[in-house]
Amino acid sequence: MLGGILLGAGGAVAGVLWLRWRLWRALESELSRVIVTKDKLKELAGDSWYRLVEPAAVAGMTTYDVVHHLAMMDDRVLEAMDFSSKLDLDTFNRLDAYVHDHFFSGGAASIAGNIERLQGYTAEQIAAAHLAAQGHVVEFPDTPNQEGWDLLVDGHPMQVKCVMDPSLIQEHLERYHNIPVLVNAEMGHHFADNGHVIVDKDLIHSQVADHVHNTVHAVHGIHAMPFHVPVITLALSTVREGIRLLEGRINIFEACGNVFTDVAFVGGGGWLGGKVGLALGGAVLGPVGAAIGGVLGAVAGAILGRKAANSVRAASLEEAKMHVNKAVYEAVQLVPEAIEDRIAALEGRIASVKRRLKIHFLSWLWPSRRYLLFREIKSRVEDKIGKLREKAAWVAEAEKAYYDYSQWQNGLYKPGFEVCKWAIEEGRFNHPRLLEALNKVNACSQRVAEEAWKLGLIASPPGQGASRLQERYAVKGAK
Repeated sequence: MLGGILLGAGGAVAGVLWLRWRLWRALESELSRVIVTKDKLKELAGDSWYRLVEPAAVAGMTTYDVVHHLAMMDDRVLEAMDFSSKLDLDTFNRLDAYVHDHFFSGGAASIAGNIERLQGYTAEQIAAAHLAAQGHVVEFPDTPNQEGWDLLVDGHPMQVKCVMDPSLIQEHLERYHNIPVLVNAEMGHHFADNGHVIVDKDLIHSQVADHVHNTVHAVHGIHAMPFHVPVITLALSTVREGIRLLEGRINIFEACGNVFTDVAFVGGGGWLGGKVGLALGGAVLGPVGAAIGGVLGAVAGAILGRKAANSVRAASLEEAKMHVNKAVYEAVQLVPEAIEDRIAALEGRIASVKRRLKIHFLSWLWPSRRYLLFREIKSRVEDKIGKLREKAAWVAEAEKAYYDYSQWQNGLYKPGFEVCKWAIEEGRFNHPRLLEALNKVNACSQRVAEEAWKLGLIASPPGQGASRLQERYAVKGAK
């Protein structure tokens, strides 16, 4: 009867000890692998999409856009706008407002009339340039509505007509028969025998119309350039989130939410930055300054918007980091107590061995195998105790480092993780509260890894490839 009880008790104790050993081994295999190197950190956490592709795409598309519109712009048309208007169009903002009011708002008849009027003033600028190139002295009147003439050529008044209706030229000749008319090439054959009509073969009505059309739309295009940034962001974000969706990192709702966040912050930031750049650059250097300022502002706004978007998207990751850091700190606080318990157990082992070997205070007087054995055991145990006391001092420093963020890595309490890693590798602490705390660390680190996987900050899903401790140290904030 008694033997059965003793056998059952022994089996229960053995079972408990075996389960305890298996739990420590499981934790050790889970947490005690080598921390990743710096090179590996760059490989796992470096997302060139955020740091390079997105700003490059914004810069490339907006630069192409403004260069295209600048190439379409004719300075003679801009001079004609400035001369013909009663406003000072020395800044891009005023020029853009003038173009919008006269050529993109109002009725169709009003816009057509404004276009035809601008073509006339543009023809004057082109004709003046042609005459000046031939060596003539050309002057413009003080007001754009000078009656009877448009240019003073070598001191003589001259009218400029760039039209497709010869009756308009004939009407001037009948009204101002003493003022000659310079006409476009298409009208030359209508007045071949009229000495008061001068044909400029390089002044072509269709070309003048193209110059005006292109310039007006170029000014409007530069103004609309920032609106392209949200479109670029939408395309890039859709591709990126689609890849993550196919990889199983996120679900469809998370993907849509991420795309919306990117468009709102990155696209919105690029749009706002582009508008500010247009205003500042245009106020200093006109259309060219507006183009340069718009591109730089769009890129800067997109970069700042990316940081804001990443902060929003990484909120869950940052919360998980906060919880795991707190759990690690709680575990670190329990390690000194566990070390003292371990030291007490080792000191008890020395006393137990001394009793079993019947060592007393005179045993050193005469050599014996028992005394030499005891001395060797005691030396090894005391060496272990000394190392544990050194670790206790190290743990104390690590505990202080919780408030020294310079020793953290990627927003994680690195010294604390090192202590937990060592405690698991040591594996001989019979301290239930520490074991419970380490289990909590493991659960919290699993959540960090899951959030990092969603954001694409680690290469493989939690539990595959790198250990969770590797994943913890590899996690960086979204770029």
